[in-house]
Amino acid sequence: AIENSGQKNQAASQQAGQYHSPLFQMYLRELEQITPCVPQEEELLYRQLIAGDKEAVHKLSDQWLPRIYKIAKECAAGPKDFADAVQEGNLAVFLVLNDMLGSGEYTDFKLVLEQTAKEAMEEYLREAAAAEDMDHSLLAKAALVHEAKKFLAQELQRMPAIEELSQYTKISVEELEDLLALSKDDN
Repeated sequence: AIENSGQKNQAASQQAGQYHSPLFQMYLRELEQITPCVPQEEELLYRQLIAGDKEAVHKLSDQWLPRIYKIAKECAAGPKDFADAVQEGNLAVFLVLNDMLGSGEYTDFKLVLEQTAKEAMEEYLREAAAAEDMDHSLLAKAALVHEAKKFLAQELQRMPAIEELSQYTKISVEELEDLLALSKDDN
């Protein structure tokens, strides 16, 4: 079963690897080296964790790496955000394991850790999508301002004042100043 699991990890890394950076490729190769615990070993690690054994945090974090990779695939993270979603899941699980360290509280560890990883990835993907939407909005406004500036310059036979540009585009003077500053930074 361990050999079969290693083959699955290797196949997964080959399948998804074409989309990722060299650093993520190295991470995927590390996944192939992880030998999964049998359920009894994992249960012992959870008990050691809540008893305060710091080594259990690291061992359990390693055990969760392939699972987090699988969860990221299920969350449908696109190739662009996949590596970052995996990283967010790994960090979230590591932090929760540290919170559980020495707690003495037994729980459904697998459920808690899986939910933690999934929630962290979904939050990251929501934030990434919002940032991308904002980028598109900024690009659209910058294009509008550029075209309006060209049109008004032709119509007025001079460069338009920022107030004229604001009136024409219905964009506030402050926002126009920011957009124009951004376009100057790009030149």
